[in-house]
Amino acid sequence: MGTEAMFLCGCVLCLLNAALAAFFVVAAIWITAMGGICSCFLTSKFLEVHMASLMAAREVNKNINNTIHQ
Repeated sequence: MGTEAMFLCGCVLCLLNAALAAFFVVAAIWITAMGGICSCFLTSKFLEVHMASLMAAREVNKNINNTIHQ
């Protein structure tokens, strides 16, 4: 039962992270289309931090999958 719970947790985390990434992309496009209300969303630092969070989530998901399949 423990491995199924860990796998489910990994899937949920992956889906939440994908939804968050999609939200930020849509928000950035919308803000740009509205005339750059808040251009901070498109700065390289913002994108760098967001990509770091995506990579961390991917690494956590890999670790969970490796633990399950050992």
